[in-house]
Amino acid sequence: MKPHPLISALALIIPASLCCAEGKEYMLKMERPSKRGEMQKIRWKITIENSQRLTQGQRKLKEEASDIQAEVTGVIEIIEMGPKNNMKKATLTVEKFSLQEEEQAPVAPVAPGTVITGSLDSKGKEKFEAGGKVIDGAAAKVLKELFPLKSDDEKQLDDDKFSNTNIPRAVGSTWSINAEAAVESMPDDVPLTVKAEDIDGKIKFSAVKTVDGKEYAQLEMTMSMKPSVVKELPPEFKTSSVDMRVSGSMLLPLDQDETITPEDSTTMSMDLSGTIPSPEGALSLSVFIRVKKERASAPVE
Repeated sequence: MKPHPLISALALIIPASLCCAEGKEYMLKMERPSKRGEMQKIRWKITIENSQRLTQGQRKLKEEASDIQAEVTGVIEIIEMGPKNNMKKATLTVEKFSLQEEEQAPVAPVAPGTVITGSLDSKGKEKFEAGGKVIDGAAAKVLKELFPLKSDDEKQLDDDKFSNTNIPRAVGSTWSINAEAAVESMPDDVPLTVKAEDIDGKIKFSAVKTVDGKEYAQLEMTMSMKPSVVKELPPEFKTSSVDMRVSGSMLLPLDQDETITPEDSTTMSMDLSGTIPSPEGALSLSVFIRVKKERASAPVE
């Protein structure tokens, strides 16, 4: 149940004792397909920031900003998996769902005990329902990040190919990601044209940690992308710069039969700027987006 690392990468920081295993090699299996009926108890926090600024010379013409913060706890159950190990349907039994927009007071979109169903519509788009009613707006944006739903036609990432973990890796070592694999798995609806040479990413096997008697590899990742083309912009818009960054780390179970990482967090950002010609002088547009996610997971006994 991992999101695509180009939209959102895995990250994890857990306070636990480090094993003295510097230099020891391990096979790190990243691809851990989820199974129908699998259940996880989750605690999840997310912040979504979005800002736009339009200026002409020193004059500010328009400025907009939005901020969504949410915290969700409950139990997720996988209802349907596709032929490519893609999750198509799942439910969340809510213990807590707190949502805050801008400076408004936090609200609860649904009550504790509510069962939210995430699935795909006839066009392969995510939809969320509870009690026969559609959940939309900011709550749907939050749930879209929580439920990594994918249709059978959507491209799937091979995590081990992307992470270059097809050979043993030593504790303390650092290596490059497979940029070609990242490009091959880019969803068709992502409004970017990215080439392998536009991507730079590293993974570090920083430590082996023991948590509740189980061993985990702590893998830290950084990745930057500079797309050559940004689609769905006005044809007259001239891009000055676009920069996308993902950073974080994850605890990967060294027991290859384990499918759940106990905690992860992700930070992704995009910074875009450019100009639009006008008779009164060029307009400058800047856009900034940042998504930060923190998640703790445990199997339901």
